[in-house]
Amino acid sequence: MEWTGELPLGLFTGRRIFTVSPGDGEVEFRMLVQLSGLLAPLMVKPLGNRQLEIDSFSSALKVRAKQDEAE
Repeated sequence: MEWTGELPLGLFTGRRIFTVSPGDGEVEFRMLVQLSGLLAPLMVKPLGNRQLEIDSFSSALKVRAKQDEAE
């Protein structure tokens, strides 16, 4: 799944790409954040490091998946 937001004329594009892959009795979840376009270098600093947000989202997803599995 991919979430995309962008400004006109390709000035800035932000993407979150989610993948879910089967593993050895488990499922692997990955999220990739991509920023591109002419304004991307100017946008990175104001947006800050998104890793904490990504980790929080991933942890909450894992908790929810385990809850659903237990039901």
